[in-house]
Amino acid sequence: MKKILTLAILGLTGLAGAAGAEANDGRRTHEVRGHVAVERREHRPGRVWIAPRYESRIVRYECGRPVYGQVLVCAGHWSFGVECR
Repeated sequence: MKKILTLAILGLTGLAGAAGAEANDGRRTHEVRGHVAVERREHRPGRVWIAPRYESRIVRYECGRPVYGQVLVCAGHWSFGVECR
């Protein structure tokens, strides 16, 4: 009895997975007056935050030995980039 129930559950979930994969093939199309139009993404310029960049460098010397510290190399700023929507 357990084998039959297990096979029935596996069979139903397998068929449901195949139907779901067939329904969502990845491409989105729209019927427009007899021909198929493929949906395209719009690329709009938008503002993108460029993060500040830090590096570890010699800051000073104490007793003849270098002391390292984090130094700001490039400050963060806003830039115009391309966003995919």
